[in-house]
Amino acid sequence: MIMKQIKECLDRYFNNSPPLKRKWQAITYRHHLCLYHYHHLILVYDLREKKSSHEYYEKPADLRGLKSALEYLDNKFNIKGVDFDVRDNSNWTGKFQSFDSAR
Repeated sequence: MIMKQIKECLDRYFNNSPPLKRKWQAITYRHHLCLYHYHHLILVYDLREKKSSHEYYEKPADLRGLKSALEYLDNKFNIKGVDFDVRDNSNWTGKFQSFDSAR
């Protein structure tokens, strides 16, 4: 069962909403999702490989949140027919391509 706080935190992350100043916060570092509980780094999740690259817990609340976040991410990325595309803006030119043929 996914914790309400984790669901809210990660929903905001994937909807590109700013994190709330709450117990749980998710931010992006390069192509990794970093999940914090207060000031503890609990999870580093590689969005390209779709797997955890670092997990940490000190207290039971940390462990509950970690398990909940892993369940959320597993549900998000392992839905049949749906593939999440990591936004990689390294090739961004700052120009939009026009598809209008008659101009």
